Amino acid sequence: MNKGEPSSCVFCIPSRYWQCFVSIACTAFVSVALVLSCIFLTTSAHAITKAVPDYKVKAALLAQFLRYVQWPETDGKWGGDIVVGIIGEDPYGEFLDSALSAQTVDGRNVRVTRFLNLDDLQPVQVLIVGEGNRFKSLDVLKKAKDWPVLTVGEGASFVEEGGIISFVTDSENNRVRFHLNMKTAKKRGIGIYPRLAKWAERVLD
Repeated sequence: MNKGEPSSCVFCIPSRYWQCFVSIACTAFVSVALVLSCIFLTTSAHAITKAVPDYKVKAALLAQFLRYVQWPETDGKWGGDIVVGIIGEDPYGEFLDSALSAQTVDGRNVRVTRFLNLDDLQPVQVLIVGEGNRFKSLDVLKKAKDWPVLTVGEGASFVEEGGIISFVTDSENNRVRFHLNMKTAKKRGIGIYPRLAKWAERVLD
């Protein structure tokens, strides 16, 4: 190498500068990873690929849906909390509790309660009827028809029967989507923000 000629060998960099370069490169990699994670999390909610268990995806979506729903003023029975109830068999398990833990909506705490029997069912803000539930959806919807409750179920027929939100799994593309019944929501006095309706694969007016 001629005197005064710049070196083209990266390994000739002094060790203290090389360590600094590696540190900067690692930091940049982490930053890119965080950006990509944010992009994934903000992807349109109506079609989420199931890279995680089905009901974990649904629990995460439901937690986001609560931010785009308005209920009439509570009667104070639940202390002003937004209560998510599950009737009968619980397919969500710890996924729902984890998704809603420490969450607040408009300054109101969110908590989960479970009803084992139809006779035990009480008015809540959100009522989930899981797939394969031993209770018929029609029976649950009939009992809750006069309550300002956001009913959540499974399959396209749930919203046709009078439910408000139904999760639909596209087995071909391995995605979770949802349908929305705006007509029933209005009857129940529940306000749905336009963004949530925009995310739905199908909207019943």
